[in-house]
Amino acid sequence: MAPRKHSIRCSLHRLRFSIPYLDDSLLDWKHRHPELYLNIFHRRLKGLAVVGFVEFAAAGYQRFDEMAQMTAMDAAIEQSGIGREEWTRMKAEDRPNLRGKMNYIDSPRHANYVDVDVYRRVLSEVREKFGWPDPDNSLYAPLLHAAPAPGAVAQDATAERDAVAV
Repeated sequence: MAPRKHSIRCSLHRLRFSIPYLDDSLLDWKHRHPELYLNIFHRRLKGLAVVGFVEFAAAGYQRFDEMAQMTAMDAAIEQSGIGREEWTRMKAEDRPNLRGKMNYIDSPRHANYVDVDVYRRVLSEVREKFGWPDPDNSLYAPLLHAAPAPGAVAQDATAERDAVAV
């Protein structure tokens, strides 16, 4: 029997970040990734913020909350004017090391990787500088005790006892 020839085909997926409703020319790009302050804020355009253009080696949902809180801080600074000059300068010029001691490959795939502990620390330091509180678990407490959705059946110990007694 003649040996069979096998071929292996490999293809690399080209990672392409995009914001389809925003003209690409409004952003500065590196490795097909937008260059944003803290991976959130446009460095020059007021009010342009993006939540989610970051890769964590951990769960991201609370980090996205922190990023959203930073956008609220940005809006508050812009509206009040308190600290606006320094905040504008930081967004334009500050380039903190968000990777810490991690040595990620210099590639499009790794362009937005950050060390989650370093990222959280840097966000906390920025919030502290502007007198903005860190979100903590108490932020989520009201969600745990929220009113039931319309049409949902309320269940408590009394209702269960009454149902058993019948």
